[in-house]
Amino acid sequence: LLTGKHRLQDQPAEGSRFSKDLYRQRYWNPRMFEAVDALRAVAESERITLVELSLRWVAQQRLTDAVLLGASRLEQFDSNLAALQGPPLGEDVLRRCDEVWEQLDGAVPHYNR
Repeated sequence: LLTGKHRLQDQPAEGSRFSKDLYRQRYWNPRMFEAVDALRAVAESERITLVELSLRWVAQQRLTDAVLLGASRLEQFDSNLAALQGPPLGEDVLRRCDEVWEQLDGAVPHYNR
């Protein structure tokens, strides 16, 4: 969802992860798309992409030691890697992203295993 290319009213592309029930049940809902829209606004105000904002926010979390980049194609990996190499996000930007995240508390699965 954080690529920004999906819309709630559209059907997930055949063969995509969102064509699978598990992903659609977890993420294909109004709350998630509202969060993406809020983050898109933050990214636009900073003149960066939604992917850059998302990856840099994760990388700057105090408990993050590493960011695992997933990609279907080499171009996606290169783009994600470049996004992480940009300058750190400012405190105000981090705070705005945190506010979006806090609105989703309880709506997202916890992966800390």
